[in-house]
Amino acid sequence: MRLSIRSRGAMLALAAATFAMSNVAVSAPAAAAEAKVQCYGINECKGHGSNTCKGLGVLKVTRAKCLAAGGKIVG
Repeated sequence: MRLSIRSRGAMLALAAATFAMSNVAVSAPAAAAEAKVQCYGINECKGHGSNTCKGLGVLKVTRAKCLAAGGKIVG
């Protein structure tokens, strides 16, 4: 079966689009996992005897680190 130049071009375009979409789908979760979020309640105030400010404030960390440390994502 011989395909016309137009058909081959369409098939090539479809293959390229499929490849591009599969690459985006794989890399999107990785980028989201490394994105920094504002996390409340995980910082420590070192050098204070009573450590009165432990757990207060907002830090920018990855989503996974925030949740693993028991923090809450804000904003």
